[in-house]
Amino acid sequence: MRPSEFSREGLGYRMAFPEAFIAFSVDRLRASGGETKGLVMVRSTMPGARTYADDVVHYSQETLTSSTARRTLGKILADKIPTDPQIDWGSMYDEFCTSVMVADRAGVEPDVVGRMPDSAVHGLLLEPLVPLGVHSILFGPGGLGKSILATGISVSVQTGREIVPGLVPLVQGPVLYLNWETNREDIDVRVKAVCAGAGIQPVEMYHLSGGGKPLAQRVDHIARVIDKIGAVMLVVDSSGKAIGTSGEGPIEDAANRFASALDELGRTALCIDHVSKAGAEQQGGARNPYGSVMKTNWARATWEMTQARPPEDGETHLVLHHRKHNTTAEHSPIGLLMRWDRGAVTWETDDVSEATSGLAYGESLADQIASALAEHPLRPVEISRKTGISDNMVRSILSRNRRFTKVPTGDWALV
Repeated sequence: MRPSEFSREGLGYRMAFPEAFIAFSVDRLRASGGETKGLVMVRSTMPGARTYADDVVHYSQETLTSSTARRTLGKILADKIPTDPQIDWGSMYDEFCTSVMVADRAGVEPDVVGRMPDSAVHGLLLEPLVPLGVHSILFGPGGLGKSILATGISVSVQTGREIVPGLVPLVQGPVLYLNWETNREDIDVRVKAVCAGAGIQPVEMYHLSGGGKPLAQRVDHIARVIDKIGAVMLVVDSSGKAIGTSGEGPIEDAANRFASALDELGRTALCIDHVSKAGAEQQGGARNPYGSVMKTNWARATWEMTQARPPEDGETHLVLHHRKHNTTAEHSPIGLLMRWDRGAVTWETDDVSEATSGLAYGESLADQIASALAEHPLRPVEISRKTGISDNMVRSILSRNRRFTKVPTGDWALV
């Protein structure tokens, strides 16, 4: 019989015995109480084998360190797969478990740093927004265009082209869009719009639905997909849903599992995030992503997206603020003019040098509403049209912020 073929598969391992028509794989490896457990899947293409979907003979959680468990599974396989005097199922599974334990014990060899050649220190995957090999966050109020910008960045990395002016891809390769917000049809429309705006044929980009489960619960499957397609970057849209809930424990627990899962995947990741209502209404100053402050602490860079001034004639004036920078120097605000018209989206650089007066680039939504009411009272729908802020958000801010009061006519005015 030919030697076995042992290899890494995602965050787990795989061993195949070609002449025996059988392959073992394991993921979700966890060590506890001196035992190592994992989800073991056995596939067989042996004629007559009792299999389920996708040639699966057996799939269960097993204790890889237990000799008794190994012998038991060997007997199960012998019962499900036609007997061949030359094949010892128990010995093959024992070889698999031993190989996994040895590989898992070896871990990762240390690197020598301090004198690495400059060419080996890249720093950024997409200049100046996305650090290489770690996860970063792009956050801001809903409806500004964070996801479409993330799509533009994805197409840029996929093609090696500068799609968004000033955002230069330094690494080219496949991108995996992890989507907890919408569906594949929405992402497909966005990719086509970005490519139409750039004057190129639509590119094929990998999309994977969050499936309603936190990223930490799907990390093994995501790792296998990354290996299969060779992804150089992940987009997580949005991290709030990808983190999930912490049950009855503190939210920091869920945020920790999310950050740890991204570390396990070991790929550059751009996470899309939101701000709370209080953050959206905050008057000036830097804001943070919604939820646990640990999200900001664990990210290596955060960028906040704000609106420089109200939309006009289908144009959205955006500003990206470099709020956190661990691996690079702080970057000055980036102004972008975004247009989405007739199925095509484009960006161009926008001057934000005068944005410190009037509707300043750091202004909160409450500041923008106050500017809209500077001349005379308005109804919420009129404020919404003038500022581009959603009608529901306008009403929420008006009712909660003491700067505004409702006058007898039904309009709203500054106090």
